[in-house]
Amino acid sequence: MTFKAFIWSGTMPVKKLLNLSEAEVKLKEAIASFGDDAVAHLTATNVEKGPAPLMAIKATAGLGKTQSVIKQLLSYNLLEHGDVHYFVPNHKLSQQLLDDLNNELTLAIPSHDVILQRARIIAGRSKKDSAGQPLCPKHQLAGRLAAAGKNVYSSLCKSDQGECELFNGCGYLEQLKDDSLPKDEMFKVLTEVKVMTHEHMFLGTQSRFMQPGLIVIDEGFVTKAFHEMQIPLIEAIRFARPDSFFFDVCQLMANGEQELLKKVREICTPDELLIELERVLADKQRHTLVLDINAPLASQEASVGRLEANNMKPLVETLAEEMRLTTRNESHAIVCSSDGVLVLRRKELQIPDVPVLIIDADADPALLELYFGRKVDLVDIPVERLAEIHQFKDRTFSKTSLLKADDGALLKDVETFVERVSPSGATLVVASKGVRKALSGEVDLELPADTPFAGATLTHFNSLRGVNRYSDYQNIVIVGREQPSTTGLEQLARALWWDAEEPLKLLEDKSGSSPFEPVSGTYWVQDGTESAKTHAHPDQRANALLRQIREAESVQAIDRLRLLRPSKSGLDRRVFILSSLPLDLRIDYLWSWDSLKESQRIVRACDGIVPLNAEHLRKADTSLNSKRTAENRVAEFKAARSLIDILISEVAVFSLRYKTPKQRRWSEALVTDNHSLEAVQARLTALAGQPVAVELVDVSQKSPL
Repeated sequence: MTFKAFIWSGTMPVKKLLNLSEAEVKLKEAIASFGDDAVAHLTATNVEKGPAPLMAIKATAGLGKTQSVIKQLLSYNLLEHGDVHYFVPNHKLSQQLLDDLNNELTLAIPSHDVILQRARIIAGRSKKDSAGQPLCPKHQLAGRLAAAGKNVYSSLCKSDQGECELFNGCGYLEQLKDDSLPKDEMFKVLTEVKVMTHEHMFLGTQSRFMQPGLIVIDEGFVTKAFHEMQIPLIEAIRFARPDSFFFDVCQLMANGEQELLKKVREICTPDELLIELERVLADKQRHTLVLDINAPLASQEASVGRLEANNMKPLVETLAEEMRLTTRNESHAIVCSSDGVLVLRRKELQIPDVPVLIIDADADPALLELYFGRKVDLVDIPVERLAEIHQFKDRTFSKTSLLKADDGALLKDVETFVERVSPSGATLVVASKGVRKALSGEVDLELPADTPFAGATLTHFNSLRGVNRYSDYQNIVIVGREQPSTTGLEQLARALWWDAEEPLKLLEDKSGSSPFEPVSGTYWVQDGTESAKTHAHPDQRANALLRQIREAESVQAIDRLRLLRPSKSGLDRRVFILSSLPLDLRIDYLWSWDSLKESQRIVRACDGIVPLNAEHLRKADTSLNSKRTAENRVAEFKAARSLIDILISEVAVFSLRYKTPKQRRWSEALVTDNHSLEAVQARLTALAGQPVAVELVDVSQKSPL
């Protein structure tokens, strides 16, 4: 499949933003179209059926996609065709969804004095029950088995050899019981919505339920849906017999061979490699301790360590399959280093061929098609945000600049910035987890959802999707960006495209590191675009993943304020982006952080009386060593007035105008309100060298001047 992705460089196309009413109509039409197609598919005969409908709705967060889907799809009576499987990123988002679903679905049957709640959560093994105990007492052991590539149910729960001593009455298994429903009128009543995490899309859990009539996937999953297995090199070498094909393959891996697939093909075919694997496994099986399903927990925990050591089967199978599926010389799936061998693969979806609706503000059809193996119909609904958006374009505010600077000056500047913004209204601050800890002083491994900071509320990226508790806030400050390491990003790209024919174009090593490449980008501003500098990955596939992690996470954080609708309190909302990263947002004001710092310095140098006349400003601040410099500073002050009102000082800033008898035009001055009008006039007279007349400009504001 050819991968097409928009590379964030050059000229950015300006998209038309919809107003809220237009967006709601388009969303309703999209759901109606999907509903019609879903009903047609579910009611068609097997002869008539084609592939089930597959649609992704990419709409700005806050439009109400989830609630709209619930209410509108119910009108199509899709529950009459089977359960609905509803997948969410985590169970933090489940309870609100469950309440919303049951509000719409609960049925009362007076004749039997029964109330049916037709939505429920399917929890993981480690989920706590009402008594605070995990649903599966062996959940930690189950996790280790899963990581070792074992089938947890047949290894730990039940098999031909026996069953777990806790099998009957197991809270985890009880929720998975799904007796076949009669194909009569009661079927339409007893079907339900099962809410599960994304992880269940890749597990056999669903096979224990009857086939659903509809699947809904809420939020993105592609950047998390991959397998990663680290195998010590010594383990691989010990696994291979000296006279085997695999011993030679291990030597290639030990040497860090860059063209691994090419060199392995010179040694053996994929089939020969797999035949040898089976021979070695059969030989080792006689000496390998098998987990006894009937044994007590302590004995099983002692056994599983030896089971975990046998990870060679997925390594060899992945290598053989990659050899068979591609003609590449380089391996994507196998990464060799002095630390060992890393095996990377995309997870495979385990869902039936039924209608699927994906709801994701960051949906990328090319990435989704990797998992579904066919075309995904995308409906894009970009909506205008009702907020004043400010962005600083000359600093990345990277984690390195914030955390590793010797003097900590930039981190302190960020704190001061927040202190100046927060008095104007409830303010949310979002940063990376490391920067959050540095700002707040938190040391706990498990951080709370948020914490008070500088008069604001501080939280971190990757903890906000679907969260509504900040919807009434007035301001948000984004500090830096959630940029992954180049190594981590390339490992993710290797996993997702492990079976792609086209080799990944990887970053070049430069002095022991592989930095992202500088590229030209664009800001989307009110009257078009403005050039920007940013960094990207040279491979368009990896760059698409980078945008899903970096750019999308900043936009998701901003949209926690639910900016598509007017504030219930009538607030004018403001967004401050402390990062030069171009985002898919229309920016109202682009600022320079260095200019802001210089403006603050000038206010202090002028003792709060700043003449916006280049000649007079040079006299007030003698460090401005040329008329050109003074003229530039005056222009910056005039352009940045809306920002100065918030940030320039702890006291209010007012405008006034003044002129000497010889001046034909008025000059402007910015003055802090801790000065009397007489003192201001005297100071401006001294700077002008002759008496000046003074008039207030901000007469509508309360001022002691």
